[in-house]
Amino acid sequence: MVRLKGYLIPGTILSLTSMFAVPKGDTDIRLVYDGTKSGFNKAVWAPWFPLPTIEAHLRSVRPGSYMGDIDMGDMFLNFMMHPKMQAHAGVDLTPFFPEELGIKQTIWVHWGRCGMGFRFSPYQAVQGALFAEEYIRGDPKDPENILGWEAVMLNLPGSESYDPSESWVRKVKTNGDLANDFLIYVDDVRSIGNTLEEARAVARVVASRLTYLGLQDAPRKRRDASQTPGAWAGSIVWTINGQVCVSASQERWDKAKAMIKWMTDSISLGTTINFKQLESHRGFLIYLVRTYPAINPYLKGIHLSLDSWRPWRQDDGWKMTLAEINTAMALKADSHDVEPVGCGEKAPRLVSWVPRFPDDVEALTALFASPTPPQRSMRLSASATAIYQFGDASGSGFGSSLIIDGEVFYRHGQWSTTFSKESSNFRELANLIHAIEDAYDKGLLFNAELFVFTDNSAAEGAFYKGTSPSRKLFDLVLRLRKLQMSGGLTVHVIHVAGKRMIAQGTDGLSRGITTAGVMSGLSFGSFVPLHLDAFQREGSTPELAAWVLGWTGPHRVMVPADWYCHNWSTLTCVWTPPPSAADVCLDMLGKTIHMRPTSNLHVVIVPRLMTSRWRKTLGKICDLVFTVPIGTDIWPSSRFEPLLVGIAFPLSRHKPWRLRRTPLLESVEGLLRKLPLSSSRWGGSLLRELLLQARSLESMSESLVRPLLQAPGQK
Repeated sequence: MVRLKGYLIPGTILSLTSMFAVPKGDTDIRLVYDGTKSGFNKAVWAPWFPLPTIEAHLRSVRPGSYMGDIDMGDMFLNFMMHPKMQAHAGVDLTPFFPEELGIKQTIWVHWGRCGMGFRFSPYQAVQGALFAEEYIRGDPKDPENILGWEAVMLNLPGSESYDPSESWVRKVKTNGDLANDFLIYVDDVRSIGNTLEEARAVARVVASRLTYLGLQDAPRKRRDASQTPGAWAGSIVWTINGQVCVSASQERWDKAKAMIKWMTDSISLGTTINFKQLESHRGFLIYLVRTYPAINPYLKGIHLSLDSWRPWRQDDGWKMTLAEINTAMALKADSHDVEPVGCGEKAPRLVSWVPRFPDDVEALTALFASPTPPQRSMRLSASATAIYQFGDASGSGFGSSLIIDGEVFYRHGQWSTTFSKESSNFRELANLIHAIEDAYDKGLLFNAELFVFTDNSAAEGAFYKGTSPSRKLFDLVLRLRKLQMSGGLTVHVIHVAGKRMIAQGTDGLSRGITTAGVMSGLSFGSFVPLHLDAFQREGSTPELAAWVLGWTGPHRVMVPADWYCHNWSTLTCVWTPPPSAADVCLDMLGKTIHMRPTSNLHVVIVPRLMTSRWRKTLGKICDLVFTVPIGTDIWPSSRFEPLLVGIAFPLSRHKPWRLRRTPLLESVEGLLRKLPLSSSRWGGSLLRELLLQARSLESMSESLVRPLLQAPGQK
């Protein structure tokens, strides 16, 4: 079929690629063309790029929305392979068409399209789909556009108008209704409308414009709009009974349960486990994380076990630090054994599972105990409330405060002798979870979204990473995760600075002081600025804006409407989302860079709050990420938490093409870390010089650029 469609074409062949089949459902196969064995994939490069998540889908629906599905046929094969690469992507068809042999003893052709199995194919195909998406969306201000919208509304926690029943960021029409939308996950298109007629109209527009662009529509796979559609990107979204719910299919749920049982059985058989089988199961469970984020922390034991064979690993599976590696090398040198244990390029058939693996599998068993996949309620009812809670444990005491419907509740006391002997990290998280359970038992958390603030980063980490050296603490976190899994409670744990905890008054509660901060009448909301971006928090002192202008030069500040619809220019783009909307902003920035990777310099500035939602993505998108500490002349101590700043440079024409982790950026990062707080216009001159140097690289010769972008000895 690929030959008949002209995807394989005759021409000069410099290298051949092999092929193999993988199952596609129960009755079909997918041919994968192996560009690895021939060395083809090693000779090409493709940047990291984001894909839409189920969270992006949820921002576009509300109770009663209709959703349909369109499938783009031959996804990768819709897009042309660069002519310079085609000769290296040859295919030997001789065994399949012996009847065509004549004077020629072989039938060799090469790819003219992006085949499955080539390293660059996903990047190029998704990039092409993004340009198609931009065309399909058209002018958002056109009143005849079924996909048009008037404004981007922010409904963020921390603001007085926050409504837990609505999405945090959404596009709306002129009449205030949620805008119709569509999303593309590789080749799966989800059309969304407020009514059945609107959803069908969206599907017609998307399908017709895809076809106009030459992207195939596979009508046999199309599903009509419904409030209970099938899976998209691995998750099922339903919008019935006044709710928005997410779940997995029964088939996927049963398959996950079987995988976890296999892990349990393997643990009982010994200290090793089959690498290939565990790796396959991990991939499937990672896919399920999109639907059930609560399971993510308990995959860490699987990750560490799969990497336990690699060199320079500790007994618990974690990588050794540089100091530990140097010590180990010195010991091995003394024993004349310089080959690190596990040093090899290929994983063994069996690997040793790490100490935390059994606990993680036990947690997964508990989370998957239900015979049917649970439905996570993603929208609370219209009567839901947002509750903000601070908790702190200092020395022998503990305290917590929360506000419900404008009324402040607080609790404080002294630890028992048993608890006082536990570590401070244990007491911090135990205090938070006990406070949540206490409020839940009193009925204060019914139909509520809870935002929990702590000044202990280890407590926040234990909640999101799921494990702790303490078995008792492990059980506490697991109990809370099970509550989340069932949809009974929505909880966000947020790390804040200790000085914010002191100013808010909860730090005093742990010492028995009940007349400080919010307990004395100060506004509770003033201590939870999750809805304010860095410039909004700056108020009447524009030092931050002047600092940004000083090193970026003329730039454009990207307001929420710009996240979704860009008026392109060559100016530097400065993205300053509020912490609670930073994940949405970075999703859109990732798409922007994927579409036009060589066009603009992008700068992201976010106060360090709610980082569990967006910090990892920031590090992937940006080439340089640094912290502006509090106490500088551009970000005073009254802001409590520092600023995180990321810079994404355009791709360079010089190897390694992306400036991330190059000597140039690493040297600047090191200098920024050493800057004293008293520096005038903190770091501005360094950053200005960096940007000027980066912009000059494209006009420099390879020999001059190499020392800046490549470490000594790097090829």
